[in-house]
Amino acid sequence: MKKKLLTLTLFVSIALNLLAQNPYLNVDSLELALEETKSEAGCFAHKSTVRNAAIFFLNTPAEQKKSENPVLQLKRYKCLILVNQWIEQTPEAVLTLDDDMMKGILIRGSKGVDLMSAYIAAMVTYVIENHVDKLTKEGYLYTMDETLRYYVQNKKAIGKSRHMEELLALSEEERKQVLSDRYKDY
Repeated sequence: MKKKLLTLTLFVSIALNLLAQNPYLNVDSLELALEETKSEAGCFAHKSTVRNAAIFFLNTPAEQKKSENPVLQLKRYKCLILVNQWIEQTPEAVLTLDDDMMKGILIRGSKGVDLMSAYIAAMVTYVIENHVDKLTKEGYLYTMDETLRYYVQNKKAIGKSRHMEELLALSEEERKQVLSDRYKDY
């Protein structure tokens, strides 16, 4: 009886912890959005869920050890699938990934995947929140700021990136100028 009570308490604790991290993104809405964003109509209907999924990904820690919190990591993974699926299917926005604009993010290894995922999540957040159909210069600067914030918060888990460190070493004004020079209007 004590083992069952302890197991139930542990399960409820984990569930409450996940809900506390993002009360607007529950598993049911995530699963429904994953199924329905395979169509253009579903993309429109689930924009707020996609936005919440992108924000959830950006605000939850990157994986350090696979056994650390597998439920949280699975939810992060599903959020990323939803964001990418929305990008592919939505008729509302055309999002371009340019090598110059993403300098320092397109790097080899898992840290590159994590940084690119953060970049994409930030880009989708900006596009949905600002009701734009493409990434503007202002949106690109926002996206890179969010990617840098994500990098700083998760550097221990994803490792150092020379390019990100170079951007962080600049003053805010210098960083804005460097990033503005990389921006291309499509």
